[in-house]
Amino acid sequence: MFLIKPREKTLVMTAFTQAGIRAEFLGQLEHLAAEIGDQTGAVLLAEEAFASDAASQLMTRLRAQPKWSDLPLLVVTGRREVPRRIRDLAGASANVTFLPRPLRDFALISAVRATLRARRSQYEARDLIEERDTVLASISEAFSALDRNWRYTHVNDRVAEMAGWQKEKMIGQVIWDIFPEAVGSEFYKKAHAVMETREQSHDEFFFAPWGRWVDTRMYPTKEGIVIFRTDITERKKQEKLAHEREAKLRESRERLQLATEAADIGTFDFFPSTGELQFSDRSRELFGIPPEMKVTYETYLAGVHPDDRHIVHETVARVRQPESTGRFDIEYRTIGIADGKERWVAERGRAVLDSAGQVMRFIGTMLDITDKKNAEILLQRAKNEAEEANRAKDRFLAMLSHELRTPLTPVLMTIASLRREPDLNDDLRHDLEVLQRNVELEALLIDDLLDLTRIAHGKLELHNDAVDIHGTIEHALTICAGDLIGKKIQAIRHFDAREHHCWADPARLQQVFWNLVKNSAKFTPEGGRIEISTRNTEAHQIIIEKVRDAIGKTAKNGDDGTNDLLMSDVLRPNEFQVWFVAEHLVDVPVVRV
Repeated sequence: MFLIKPREKTLVMTAFTQAGIRAEFLGQLEHLAAEIGDQTGAVLLAEEAFASDAASQLMTRLRAQPKWSDLPLLVVTGRREVPRRIRDLAGASANVTFLPRPLRDFALISAVRATLRARRSQYEARDLIEERDTVLASISEAFSALDRNWRYTHVNDRVAEMAGWQKEKMIGQVIWDIFPEAVGSEFYKKAHAVMETREQSHDEFFFAPWGRWVDTRMYPTKEGIVIFRTDITERKKQEKLAHEREAKLRESRERLQLATEAADIGTFDFFPSTGELQFSDRSRELFGIPPEMKVTYETYLAGVHPDDRHIVHETVARVRQPESTGRFDIEYRTIGIADGKERWVAERGRAVLDSAGQVMRFIGTMLDITDKKNAEILLQRAKNEAEEANRAKDRFLAMLSHELRTPLTPVLMTIASLRREPDLNDDLRHDLEVLQRNVELEALLIDDLLDLTRIAHGKLELHNDAVDIHGTIEHALTICAGDLIGKKIQAIRHFDAREHHCWADPARLQQVFWNLVKNSAKFTPEGGRIEISTRNTEAHQIIIEKVRDAIGKTAKNGDDGTNDLLMSDVLRPNEFQVWFVAEHLVDVPVVRV
């Protein structure tokens, strides 16, 4: 690219063509300043061009070149000394070569070729710089280079991001001006040590302004030092969490150990693939294994009672099944290997599976339950003895009740026969009634004993028949007449039920009413009264209710030791209600209690 006088144009173009140099002719200095670029090899112009006002524009454009570029400027002049204007505009550092007039082909071509060779060296330097920048830019770490005056000569994007500065503005700045808070810090001291001793350094620093942990490596260079920084905050967090988890795990293990020792529990850990078996000290005690003896699976089996080893084998086989939950809870006896002592052990644990679903580990606990088992054996023995004694008692009561019931039948028959005599006087007839009432009462007591025996053996049967409720209640009052008269208790009847027959077991229903009236007489104060009422409902039911004494206390069944066939429902304080419901089904009333 050149700008010379028109009369010299022909000479220059001919020489360039013959030498094979590609050139472009521009007639205006402004055009030259606008066209200059990285691909421009050199500029040839006449001295007269500097007289133009556009010369300063050209010099400004040259000063704005990249650092690698120093565009050669060939100036054709007829003077021996460099014109003052050219010297002032170009400056002392400008790459200017002066060609004297008149121009000669050989001198021109030689100067241009020398200039172009120098320009090619600049291009090579540019390529090296670009390659270096590409390599440095590819570094994921924060990379920076400093000269001996602590000024940045290179920074990559990561450094600029961490510093919060534009990369271009950081170049040439002193690091301590950008990071004044780092002065006096550990990083500051390490950096000065590397600069002075020329020995590399590798440390981890917490940079408070960033709130980040930074892994820092510093290496000495001819110009100063280079620094590689990596943000390791996340790694530090994970390390901290790992330390905390390990501390918690260690604490948990210590608590577990204390808990197992306090609970007197042994632990085990078995790896089937390697045969490794770990027993705690307490587990060794349960199997009578000395401290110096090595524990293996064979040792474990040898310590299990021969009659209980099948429990262990069956459990292992069950746990290995695919559908198994892997958990087990078994009890067996051990025979101490060293002391020969028999103990009962409760073993609880689970199997740990690998990714293929195979058992890789058994872990669990062992607990000495010898005292508990001995107590269970004694309790079972006592239970068996008590059950046998109870069965003997039931047999005795059944036999006794039968033997006591048998003589009463002829007595009742004799009394009934005597009462049919027409010529009996009133006193004798009254005595016979008293006798019959007491014998029937005795028969009811014996029937209760028989019922207790039948209930205990599950042989109680109901024999239903048509029963007159009113008649049954009257019969119960008649049987208890002695008790009522003795305490001057008045029995008040309110038999309002028109339908008072039901389908029930006469004997059992008689027992129910007799027990209720008897207990009412027992707990009613002397001179009191008992009220009994019956009524029908619209649903064809008969209700017997309000069996109570004069002060409102219920006649509760069972207070005299008889069986509880009916319990009372609370109505309000000091007043209770006992009731039966008899329901007509197919014209036959049925009692429901």
